[in-house]
Amino acid sequence: MVGGVVAYLWLASDSIMEELKEDRPQITIQVRPKRRVIEPPPTEKKPAPAQVAERADSPSEDAEARETRQQEGAEASRSEGAAPQAAGGGDEDLKAGLSRLLGKKDEAATASAEKPAADKPAEVVSLSVSDQKLGAPTTDQMNPHPDEKLVEQSDQGSLPKIDEAGRQAWRVYAGPFNKSDTRPRIAVVVTHLGLSPQLTQRVITELPGQITLGFAPYARSLGDWIQQARDDGHEVLLGLPMEPSDYPRNDPGPNGLMLANSQEENIKRLNWVLSRASGYVGVFNFMGSRFANEKRALRPIVQQLKNRGLMMLDTRVSPFSVLGVAAQEVGLPYTVVDISADTEPNRGSIDRKLRQVTELATKNKFAVVIVRPYPITMLRLKNWLNRLDPNQIVLAPLSAVATVKKTKS
Repeated sequence: MVGGVVAYLWLASDSIMEELKEDRPQITIQVRPKRRVIEPPPTEKKPAPAQVAERADSPSEDAEARETRQQEGAEASRSEGAAPQAAGGGDEDLKAGLSRLLGKKDEAATASAEKPAADKPAEVVSLSVSDQKLGAPTTDQMNPHPDEKLVEQSDQGSLPKIDEAGRQAWRVYAGPFNKSDTRPRIAVVVTHLGLSPQLTQRVITELPGQITLGFAPYARSLGDWIQQARDDGHEVLLGLPMEPSDYPRNDPGPNGLMLANSQEENIKRLNWVLSRASGYVGVFNFMGSRFANEKRALRPIVQQLKNRGLMMLDTRVSPFSVLGVAAQEVGLPYTVVDISADTEPNRGSIDRKLRQVTELATKNKFAVVIVRPYPITMLRLKNWLNRLDPNQIVLAPLSAVATVKKTKS
């Protein structure tokens, strides 16, 4: 019997193996062939002179080295969020690579170079007569500072003033912006700068120039910080310390505006803040949840700011603030914060509020968001900025969303 079973298995072994192969799960793996880099024929057009000089200074590369460099460039593009190419894009890549090796311009690159980049700020166009009178920038560069015609020497130091031609600091020192741009505007303001050198340096150098920077008046080397910020294209504000509702637990500092002070003393403290530097467009209230509620105390302050050609950002520290009312009564250029993005400095809350900023700007044509230079805030802010659609939204300096409304007292 055993012999019969062995004989059967020997005779049927081929059919059994075929059945096992059919029943066994199968996986098909397609291996993409390694792309070859084709050397240009010797009779083709020579590389551009700049490229020849560059290659003459560097060691010769073989095909494998060039292929590695191209692959690294492709990986970098993918890591920056580049859209995946459609099927068949390999031939286009190869053509583009050959064009670069031969010193030729890619047709697509040439076409895109003829069109302005969507996310690049438009060149400043001609301004209205009123804008020119106020001293608005007429180029895409920051006006130099200090402008001696906008400086008044006093016993408290150099203070801003309106010159004889009517030019005002809030326009002369404003960041360049194309006012004919019809896209919804978002103004981002980073405050509390100058107190931490490391954080301040990162904000100035890592954020786009369209973002407005607000410096604490007590910061060391304040003039140097403002110079560096403006050199990097940032419009600048100064913090104006005011009495908070929980004083003295929170103290606005030795030059804070206090309700217990006389009008003359508060004006003196205001002038101390304004004399700390030059090149700024205006001030924002630093604290002030109590002082901002008292119009009688605010009125001489906003009048002084108006007389010196400055603007005001209301950080909305109190739901009962009358800063806006006082500003309108004297005709002070003014705007208010719509959203403070990092009152809860965690990723979920910051991301949610930044999305609200985009929605608000789309709905109302502009929005103002204020943040502090926390590391988590800067990380989430840069991520949000990278995701903004330049065809739908434009970043604007704060002065581009400020308004001047004069009402009767």
